[in-house]
Amino acid sequence: MKPTIVYCHELAYIVRHALQQERGTSVAVQYVGPIEFDMAGDSKLASTTKKISIRDANDTEYVITIEERTNAQKRALQQQTQEHDIKMLRHELLNCETTLQQERTLRANA
Repeated sequence: MKPTIVYCHELAYIVRHALQQERGTSVAVQYVGPIEFDMAGDSKLASTTKKISIRDANDTEYVITIEERTNAQKRALQQQTQEHDIKMLRHELLNCETTLQQERTLRANA
């Protein structure tokens, strides 16, 4: 079996580099911190998670997290997305029905 390559480290460097370039041209990005690794107590990686701290012009700090999703997390996200899509479709359908009813009422009163 081929080993799986995880690109979290490279992705973290790409994101950090892009943020550093923005720092010179955007007031929104005033500080870009180093890439933080999720380390276990024995100096080994606890996970593939990477974090980058940034600060804006108002001195508000943010953390950008690059985290590998497990299959269970992917399935849960797909389920949430499907449920959200169903709610949005129901809402859209209700709006269409309301609009049709309003048009019918206007025609009947005309």
